[in-house]
Amino acid sequence: MLFQSFGFVLFLFLLWSCYWKMPSRYRWCLMLAAGCFYYSLWNFQYTLLVVFISGITYIAARVIDHRRDRKRPVLIVYIVLELAILCLFKYVGFLGSIVNDILHILGSSKEFSVFQWILPVGISFYIFQTIAYVADVYLGKTPAERHFGYFAESVIFFPILLAGPIEKIPFLTAQFKKEMSFSYEGSCRAFQRILLGYMKKLIIADSLAAITGQIYSNIGGYVGFPLLIAIFLYAIEIYCDFSGYSDIAIGTAGLFGISIHENFKQPYFADSIKDFWKRWHISLTSWFREYVYIPLGGNRVAAWKQVRNVMCVYVLSGLWHGADWTFLAWGGMNGIAQVLENVFYKRKHTIRVPKIIRQVIVFVLVSIMWVFFRMESMADAVFVLAHCFDGVGALGAYLQFGISQLGIPRMQGCLLAAFLLLLFWIDREKEKGAEKVLNGIFVSILLAVGMFYYLRYGIDSSAFIYFQF
Repeated sequence: MLFQSFGFVLFLFLLWSCYWKMPSRYRWCLMLAAGCFYYSLWNFQYTLLVVFISGITYIAARVIDHRRDRKRPVLIVYIVLELAILCLFKYVGFLGSIVNDILHILGSSKEFSVFQWILPVGISFYIFQTIAYVADVYLGKTPAERHFGYFAESVIFFPILLAGPIEKIPFLTAQFKKEMSFSYEGSCRAFQRILLGYMKKLIIADSLAAITGQIYSNIGGYVGFPLLIAIFLYAIEIYCDFSGYSDIAIGTAGLFGISIHENFKQPYFADSIKDFWKRWHISLTSWFREYVYIPLGGNRVAAWKQVRNVMCVYVLSGLWHGADWTFLAWGGMNGIAQVLENVFYKRKHTIRVPKIIRQVIVFVLVSIMWVFFRMESMADAVFVLAHCFDGVGALGAYLQFGISQLGIPRMQGCLLAAFLLLLFWIDREKEKGAEKVLNGIFVSILLAVGMFYYLRYGIDSSAFIYFQF
């Protein structure tokens, strides 16, 4: 059940109505049942998986908290089990293809057939969330939660279950236990946040996906400007798609009085790759920094070890996103870019570059790296980058032919451009520190125009991009 479906809106309304009518002490039961029901609509069998992971996490944390003398073996067994589950569903096929490639290179005719499991939606998110919780209990940062209901509710909290943000479990359980009363003002803010997410997803991301999908599904049929424009449109598409999901998730949680941390902070206003990753998918970046980068020594080690630590984080981040060479290349390129950036900024007498130019450079670099994230093979990614400037010598024809190849009706193009400018203005105001950008009248106008756009040019909405991870 997609966030943008009518079924979800009805589900949310009924749940919201019941939630605030119930006594506080019983609300966890309703939300836990809602989470299990919501996940079962994707795959009923895998609901048992998330319940199983919740159970072993709860037990491991309690054992570690109670038997400190045996905490290390318990932690190791638990993490191995969690990662084995993740590898079973996500990486077995990739590892099998690597083995077959090696055998082929060695001249062997043998080939292993590997069963490819259907990937449970959101498994990477809730496994990282539960590993972080047990690690924090092990390190003494938080006590183990005694109430299994509140704990399980935190793992199976439906707004963030499928694609994050990756929240700290104690942060959620503390809120679930609070006595909360309905707030009209809070519900209005939550609704506005949901509306912003729908605008990003339904109007911008899905419209751009129709364009980039048409080009990237037949890259051999396009050269020049269509490939170039697809590179930058996809960068905007994935931002609107994923940040749109996060907006809807944060707004949905807000309807129930639950605060969720921000997952995006105007990433395309970043003026360095390091700054970009402080703004993009913040919960995942924070997870890798806290549980991989710092344990490896962070930046408090020799220079070559710091390079190793940075590369480990970004290569693992690429692998987290997907079991394919393209994701590893994408992660590796981000790591290399940050290493080179660190070297550049550590030099004395570094040339001062205006911030706007740095922002443009970062956006271009990030957009180029997104090509490897998007394409299904390294060869396709290289083809796009190698042929995106074909014919640029005749600039007028290059632009005119390329625009005609996009096939967007003029009115739709104008409206889409208007929403892109609106999004740019909203992000710019947030970048300036504005606490409140949207007001009631503005939201009403946005809703009306958005409804007109969707009814007139509505495209079949697809699942959020990050559901595949």
